[in-house]
Amino acid sequence: MADINVMGNIPKKVIIPLRQHNGTDCDPLVKKGDQILVGQMIGECSSDDCTCVHSSVCGEVVSVEDAPNPCGKEIKSVIIEPAEVENCVDFIPTEDIEAVDLIKIIKEAGIVEHYGTPTHRVLSPEGKDIDSVIIDATSSEWVDGHFDTPVQYGIKIFGSLKLLMKAAGASTGAIVLRNDDMDSINAFDGLVYDDKNMNVAPLLGKRHIGYYLKDQGSDMVVVSHDRIYGKDRLSLFTHHVTGRKVPVNCAPADVGIAICSIKSAKALYDILHEGKPCIETVVSVSGKVKDPQRVLVRMSSRHVGDMWENLLS
Repeated sequence: MADINVMGNIPKKVIIPLRQHNGTDCDPLVKKGDQILVGQMIGECSSDDCTCVHSSVCGEVVSVEDAPNPCGKEIKSVIIEPAEVENCVDFIPTEDIEAVDLIKIIKEAGIVEHYGTPTHRVLSPEGKDIDSVIIDATSSEWVDGHFDTPVQYGIKIFGSLKLLMKAAGASTGAIVLRNDDMDSINAFDGLVYDDKNMNVAPLLGKRHIGYYLKDQGSDMVVVSHDRIYGKDRLSLFTHHVTGRKVPVNCAPADVGIAICSIKSAKALYDILHEGKPCIETVVSVSGKVKDPQRVLVRMSSRHVGDMWENLLS
């Protein structure tokens, strides 16, 4: 699996928005002059439509104020002057977690889907029942450099799917790969998980995941499909993968489906097995730039802004 470049330079000022999702702002837990650590929670959920925010750097809080944000609006943010030496909070793994506590952990870890919805709301939508969880791994370039071997990648993502199903109370789950992503297909095809040989099944014609769940006698399957584009991508993805049609102005949850990204699956593994909250992400840089690449960056608008400036100059 290919390497990811790590953005090592820490800017003189870091801006961490207290809203990193579609929803309401978090309540700040810090104030001017506070000394904070990497991984420390600095924003607490004030409602169910937000997730907690953690510091990606160690340093001193300069202010808590409205600041410009990549979304085009000013967002309540924590402004931090990073320290030269980094100290982290104690990352404590969690084992044998109950289903009722998984949703709380996901919310407090700050895990958000790529389409902006907090993951805990995807898994436990108000007034709706989820019977199947789908991990969309068709953008698997995000995981490059995060795993030592393809087998490690496959086992950990299967473990994350099992946890996501447990959190949602779902009876079935699937991992969807892109059908031209041979690295990922080879990582899963023939993998032994829970004493079962897992095979990657192509979604052809009218065969959806339900067919393979029954055919393989399993509650989890891995399938491959074309990458899907479009304005209503989640609805199209749901229909192509499960055969269920999502009505207009509705979401996959309305037909019992929770769609999670490979990124959130990895973040769930990190918080449970390493105790590490969601404080970093991978940004793909391509097009007319001097050095196209994928870069591991820490969560903050200033970090990302500096990265664009360096790559575009």
